[in-house]
Amino acid sequence: MSKKIDDRMINMWEHQREGVWDNIRFNMGLVFEKINSNSINKIE
Repeated sequence: MSKKIDDRMINMWEHQREGVWDNIRFNMGLVFEKINSNSINKIE
């Protein structure tokens, strides 16, 4: 029984960790887009 619970906790943790990395990648993408649009505006 405890083994089943352990597996479930590990699966939840793995899934959460993937979600966190997706959020970080998404936020980094937004930051880079902002930097790029700002530098383009400055050049013009």
